[in-house]
Amino acid sequence: ASLHSFHLGLAIAAVLVAAGGVAGAVFIRNPRGKVRAESCAGGSLVGASAELAELESRRRALPQPTGSRA
Repeated sequence: ASLHSFHLGLAIAAVLVAAGGVAGAVFIRNPRGKVRAESCAGGSLVGASAELAELESRRRALPQPTGSRA
């Protein structure tokens, strides 16, 4: 009885994994499209675009809080 339950559990898990793969392949899309390597300030492997680098430089330009909060 327990071997049958184990096989049933494996079959259910396999069906769920396959359904997740099909759903991912059909429904998940990258809305921004591909990022060109020339515009990747962080490198083409991480996909950090020039827009992200600009936002980071703006964040660093803001005054940072100093002192303790106590």
